[in-house]
Amino acid sequence: MIRGVLLDEHYPGWWPKAVLRHFPGLDLRMVGRLNAPASGTKDPQLLQWIESEAFVIVTEDRKTMVGHLHDHLRAGRHVEGIFIAVKKLNVRVLAGDLQLIVEASFEGEFRDQIVDLPI
Repeated sequence: MIRGVLLDEHYPGWWPKAVLRHFPGLDLRMVGRLNAPASGTKDPQLLQWIESEAFVIVTEDRKTMVGHLHDHLRAGRHVEGIFIAVKKLNVRVLAGDLQLIVEASFEGEFRDQIVDLPI
């Protein structure tokens, strides 16, 4: 079960507040902020964090994340999902997709996958 969403630190700082305005019940955290991994945390550690917290991650870093996910899975580990979103994605669309992912997806629907947003 997905508990929340971790935003990569490379997104605009105003995104969390804007997303929460459209989806106020979401447990949304951003790298480098309170109750989230520190700025500069490497992808392998981010994957470990989202696994332990049952979060999904939203990032635009497809190039390196694919390899890190493969390594993570080879080590017998899992993630609830990795979502790729470009910075120019409309925040209202992002919030709607995140609501579908968190509230309406089947158990394990996005497990160990990389999925593009918008859905």
